[in-house]
Amino acid sequence: MPLVERLADVPTPLSIDTYHADTARAALRAGAAMIMTSRPFVAMRRWRRDRGIGMRCVLMHMQGTPQNMQRNPLYANVVDDICSFFEERIGHALAHGIKEERIWLDPGFGFGRR
Repeated sequence: MPLVERLADVPTPLSIDTYHADTARAALRAGAAMIMTSRPFVAMRRWRRDRGIGMRCVLMHMQGTPQNMQRNPLYANVVDDICSFFEERIGHALAHGIKEERIWLDPGFGFGRR
């Protein structure tokens, strides 16, 4: 976290890419402005609400997990599959209080693709 604290003072907002809610919470406390994750962020919902944090989030598509995402990734239609994923995740984010203008999408190039 010392690096996050130091970079939090630069004028450009700092984004942290993590799969772990504890790391995300620590990074936000240290000054990060955005959390990027391929994992659902429900675990952080109460923590954000209790602290009044207006979370910006990047929703990233990935087939599988970092450990297995490149093992024979298959899609019926890669564009349709990714769009369906984003439709579901955007709905989830909105239902958990993330404002639409704070949601960014990352198709995860290289994450479970050939």
